[in-house]
Amino acid sequence: MPDTKVYNVSFYTVFLVDGTDNPPKLSQVFDGIVSGGDLPCEVYNQVEQMTYQLRDVMRMVDGRFRGVFAKFRSNDLPKIGSRFNNGQDGERPIDLRDDEGLLEKNYFLYDPRMELLIFQVNGQGTKINKTAEILTGICSDKTGTIVNVFLSPVLRPDAIRRILDENIKPTKLKVSFARPTNPDIYKSDMPSFSNGLLDLLSSSDGANLTLTISANGRGRSSFRNFLSDSVKLGLVHLSDTIPVATSQLWFDESADPIDLVEDRIKGITDPVEQDGKYPKIDSIFSALDAVYRRYADEIKQVLAVGDGGVR
Repeated sequence: MPDTKVYNVSFYTVFLVDGTDNPPKLSQVFDGIVSGGDLPCEVYNQVEQMTYQLRDVMRMVDGRFRGVFAKFRSNDLPKIGSRFNNGQDGERPIDLRDDEGLLEKNYFLYDPRMELLIFQVNGQGTKINKTAEILTGICSDKTGTIVNVFLSPVLRPDAIRRILDENIKPTKLKVSFARPTNPDIYKSDMPSFSNGLLDLLSSSDGANLTLTISANGRGRSSFRNFLSDSVKLGLVHLSDTIPVATSQLWFDESADPIDLVEDRIKGITDPVEQDGKYPKIDSIFSALDAVYRRYADEIKQVLAVGDGGVR
């Protein structure tokens, strides 16, 4: 029986911003890359001394794209050793050519009709915020202008309804995150709420921020019983832009909060056949599509595709 493995899958909407009213679409960039034979597209991170690639991109017969985000690690490599040796005897370096590196992959599907990215999660591979950085670099290079790419996690329909309902007022929030290392985060056009938190962390030379803000409780003065509505979309935007450890929003102290980390739509593939360390190509893309179909109704509700959308 062949080796198999299951994979976590997350869903993100794709936004491109270039300072105009008519920014390019990711599908246009992908079409240009594929037709121009420009693959793989490479981005080198000087700080991390890490090479990232967009590779194996192709347009499928149904109009979607499939491809791979790859990470090459070629510095600070571990050594090879035997568990039966005590000490450093028998340890040896991993011998790589100059053009080689330890390779980690994230497989993806992209549906331009919904601007939806179906992303295979790999803890050793490229994180989603790094993926947005890679696409930002590639899209800017291919279009010849500065383009920022944002990948926003798709929340469950009930969470979206509560956030967008102007009659439901927030009473408490809790957020915690580490200081972002990407300098472009501080240049992005973020709401004042998000910018204020980042400025607070930066100006204090802090490494981590944990913050709880609450309004007056029931039975107390009617003054300041609710937080400003701006915190709702501000917290959503912050959670979309940087990796947050905690991001919760209460509308009633007696009810469960909206958790902007846990309330995201995400799934797990059926067992995927392996070819050594990596999944077989057809098997992983079929598995990603199957997870999408499992959650398609919820996703279409949130993205307002067809009737019954929550937006």
